[in-house]
Amino acid sequence: MNFIQINETNRNDFAALLPPPAYLGGSRASLGAYDDAGALCGAASLQLLDDSYELDWLYVVPERRRSGIGTGLLEQLCLFINATARYPVLTSFSVDTEPGGQGQDLYAFFQSLHQERFIRMGFVFDLSFSHTRYVVSPETLLRAPVLQNSGIQKAKQQLFFEQSPLIQRKVFSEIAPFYAIDDMERWKASCIPSLCQLRIDETGDPACVIFVQRTGGKDLELSFLHSKYPNELFRLLRIVTARAQAEYPESSLRFDAVNDISQRLAEKIFPDAARLQVYEAEA
Repeated sequence: MNFIQINETNRNDFAALLPPPAYLGGSRASLGAYDDAGALCGAASLQLLDDSYELDWLYVVPERRRSGIGTGLLEQLCLFINATARYPVLTSFSVDTEPGGQGQDLYAFFQSLHQERFIRMGFVFDLSFSHTRYVVSPETLLRAPVLQNSGIQKAKQQLFFEQSPLIQRKVFSEIAPFYAIDDMERWKASCIPSLCQLRIDETGDPACVIFVQRTGGKDLELSFLHSKYPNELFRLLRIVTARAQAEYPESSLRFDAVNDISQRLAEKIFPDAARLQVYEAEA
């Protein structure tokens, strides 16, 4: 097996294996694997965030899995990390618990990584359950009872990124501590402006806010839902969902229930959604 760092000159060779976000600039290392015949076998991508490395992509073509390619890619990345600086390494992935479901190969892979060669490099990956992810099509979500009964719009609906800097700062002062957003500009860059909406109450303050972001795949992420009044949230969510269906008809919406409040909200809004289990691995 041959491993190579992916760069501007060869990245098109690996376009079928890496998602577009892995080609963004910044502190990123992307590796590809190919056999002696030149066939592409896998790819991995690592980015340096504020205080940790994030393994945000690891893929091996299905017919070559369980042959050591993923382990080899990860080992090469660990060697790269040791050659630069020592940081925690984090990754997360979702698992469909149905037989043969998505993500089960990754779960088994990270379970198997307590190997002597990784321990010698100082990497022991601890795998733990993180939270539940809900995935639902906009069409299905529009039929959710809580949205069907959301009533008429009472407050003014506006696009978030058309608001004054003062309003934007008010919203982000609530988001950043709650979501532990370290790089606000990078976070904003992944937002879909037409699907990031809010309502302003009679005092001029944001009463309801919804953010939708790109995920790197075809799905969209409902990354932030906040409202002083639940019914207002449901009304705005119906508008955002309808627009998502019109603009991205092939996409599903996902929502990560990361705490008790978001879990209760998800159970109310997404009763028919597919549910995935999100796991984190850290070394």
